[in-house]
Amino acid sequence: MARRAGGRAGGSVGGMTITVITGADKGLGYETARRLVERGHTVYEGARDAPRGRRAAGEPGARGRRAAGEPGARPLLIDITDEGSVRAAAEAVRAEAGRVDVLMNNAGVTGAGAPDETESAVLRRVYETHVFGAVRTVHAFLPLLTGGGATVVNAGGGLGSLRVAADPELRGAVPGWAPFPPPRRPR
Repeated sequence: MARRAGGRAGGSVGGMTITVITGADKGLGYETARRLVERGHTVYEGARDAPRGRRAAGEPGARGRRAAGEPGARPLLIDITDEGSVRAAAEAVRAEAGRVDVLMNNAGVTGAGAPDETESAVLRRVYETHVFGAVRTVHAFLPLLTGGGATVVNAGGGLGSLRVAADPELRGAVPGWAPFPPPRRPR
């Protein structure tokens, strides 16, 4: 990411970034947003569940919602598996901030499914989120990523691993996955 005077990344006033993080209502996205807001950055905290997203962005202290133009946390309703939701989120950020310096694709799902869910349904959900959802989000926000230091970060974890999702044997080895038992080897 490009550095500005004062050693801070991004292109906003005073060198602070405008960041959009999907899946920012818990886990890595939540912690990343928390740390950026504490340092004075503006963070649109994406969540597909509106109440949980508002709670995450409205935490006391540095995380409270600020007026337009002021740094701080802002809840952003976005379901990256839904084209209309992603476009609406991009439009909301464009209307308020006019640009994005950093887009962090962090939203994800585990490969664990209901016991009666077919393996192809589990794989479809994982790919729809981790692959097509990330692509959909980049495409929607691309017109806002205009600064010279604009950056896209794609985060992923083991429970959403496409390799694990595609390999039943690996799924059996990853705690938390296991919607299907690993295949039995012939004796």
